[in-house]
Amino acid sequence: STWGPFLIGLLSLLMLLRQSTRLFAFSYRKPSVSYSRPSSLITIRLFPSQQRRVMSCPESNTHSKCRGSYPGYPARFAVSDQYVSWEKEFKEYQPTEFTDGRSQSRSPEPSDISKVLDISQRFTYENNGHIVIDPLSHRPLNPYGRTGMTGRGRLYFWGPNHAADPIVTRFSTDGRIEVVLISRRDTGNWALPGGMIDKGESGEQAAQREFMEEACSYGGSISQDDQKLQQQLLQELFADSNKSLIYTGYVDDPRNTDNAWIETFAVHYHCSKGIGEKLKIVAGDDASKV
Repeated sequence: STWGPFLIGLLSLLMLLRQSTRLFAFSYRKPSVSYSRPSSLITIRLFPSQQRRVMSCPESNTHSKCRGSYPGYPARFAVSDQYVSWEKEFKEYQPTEFTDGRSQSRSPEPSDISKVLDISQRFTYENNGHIVIDPLSHRPLNPYGRTGMTGRGRLYFWGPNHAADPIVTRFSTDGRIEVVLISRRDTGNWALPGGMIDKGESGEQAAQREFMEEACSYGGSISQDDQKLQQQLLQELFADSNKSLIYTGYVDDPRNTDNAWIETFAVHYHCSKGIGEKLKIVAGDDASKV
């Protein structure tokens, strides 16, 4: 079946990338990372007539990217797989404390956790909507365990920081499914053209805005008539009847800490033959190429 490798690759893409796009080129044959949620299965809907279920593997729930390095971050305290879970005692644990000054200056939230109210009441996709608070530090705890770093890192909010990821696909001339990816300026990694949800935005609105900012940055590179055509194509692409919610929840992102993490709203839009042939993809904003 051609759908099996595609679905596995799509889940791997979503969890592994979260940070970067190249126009319509991605291999689904051998993903390097698999992802599973704490629940027993994930239901994926790509097209109205298609439904696939991917069984979870509990041993793969351990996050890894957020225990590694990231540009501008100090070194983290080393955490092996066996000590990631909060349920595992780790007396030697001395995580690096880090909240980036530049991000702090842009954040609407104080760095002093005692001045932040009702963190436990914030919306989260994880733990049945419940945010666990550390009784000693009074900080929210990463639902997937230790990362080797406390504080907020470069994230704006304590606890969940909500993002949106558009997954835009088309069929190639030889029948392969192709996905839009960008190459991020900060890491050089390939990723989905997504980003953080702004205050007052829905997940769908943020996904569409980010796609246009990251992958449809036309500027003065095309004529006004062509810009009108591209806007029309995007409206057709983002029609409510053409969207399928793929995933909501935690993302293993290298910016995550013990006290701040990214959760995403991933939505799929498939280009019709006409849109796929005419829609122009141009890198912009955080993308170096597309």
